[in-house]
Amino acid sequence: MGYPEGLTYSNMRDVIEQKLQDTGNAVFSTTELDYAIEEASREYSTYHPYIYKAEFNLESRTGTADTDTASALVDTVKDQFLSTDVGKWVYNSEDRTWAQVTAYVDETQLTLNKDAFPDGNEPYQIFNEGCTDSKEFSIDAPQQPDGALGRRTFDWLKIDKIEYPILQDPPRFLKRGEWELQENNIIRLKITDEPPDTKDSDAADEVWVYFALRHKLSQLTTLLGKINLEAGYAAGSTSVAMDDLQSIGTLYKGQEFTIDNCRGIYIVDYQRTIASNACDPVSFWPPLKDAVVDNETVRFKLSTLSYSHEGTFADLAAGKAAMSKARSYINKINYGPNPYRYMYEWGKLKYEDALRELKKIDDVAPCIALP
Repeated sequence: MGYPEGLTYSNMRDVIEQKLQDTGNAVFSTTELDYAIEEASREYSTYHPYIYKAEFNLESRTGTADTDTASALVDTVKDQFLSTDVGKWVYNSEDRTWAQVTAYVDETQLTLNKDAFPDGNEPYQIFNEGCTDSKEFSIDAPQQPDGALGRRTFDWLKIDKIEYPILQDPPRFLKRGEWELQENNIIRLKITDEPPDTKDSDAADEVWVYFALRHKLSQLTTLLGKINLEAGYAAGSTSVAMDDLQSIGTLYKGQEFTIDNCRGIYIVDYQRTIASNACDPVSFWPPLKDAVVDNETVRFKLSTLSYSHEGTFADLAAGKAAMSKARSYINKINYGPNPYRYMYEWGKLKYEDALRELKKIDDVAPCIALP
């Protein structure tokens, strides 16, 4: 069963109520159905996940400190420091000491969390945050402070594949033995080729990681908005203000959106409340790939489900809801047929039918979010 117009979250709940013959919620409350939709999303995604492609970069810059400024790394020769270096790790390969970049001063100077270059003439290496090798990068990203839920900004189920170098013909997907996931979600590329010198602006240092994610149904009633800052936002920003949204509501973690004239698909990383048609701030991941201007259109993704799979998803959720509800009839005294048995068996049949459909479509190529 397919729904060619696509379903919002509310529409999907209505379809499930219809399958359960309970459109008035006399038996199944909306809260119970919301739990069933959440469970169905997780189970559905184990068979047919949503594939999201994220871009990461290797880090291989080296140099020699030439000034003994306290708690700083100064290199006036290479002029290679960037504002995005904040958070990265620096290694003094002569003294064998480490420091973390806490601030960007200019292309010749970074502020460090301690005085790791006291002599001012020591060689250094720069690594991605949490990494100790130029072939490593972290797939975690920090949430906004009030997220306070750690560093995993979206619920990925597994890594589907890794592409490096990118844009090869045919694509160069690394084999399982060519990369490994280490502690703290650090990925190490186990390849023989040395990474390019990331000082060069045209260095081929990009790595594409394809994540298998849970499917999402948007709970928004309006799928458009606008950027709300007169000065706009620079590339690399991880939070923006929005207006021209629906009047009230909630912007849930995991909601995807795009911004016109800005490359990338972005994922909300912390739940926000919409009030008076505005939401400030909206924090997200990954950082903006391009600068955006005031009043640029924001487009929220309705659903990651394929239209042809929406009916199967609804069957799965309806079956789960019915089997769960059967428990409430176990200790009741009833005359006539046993309601527990009939409710559970109906739900189990519906659930198993949906699973059979899922297994049939398991090998169908999933949708991929392009950058």
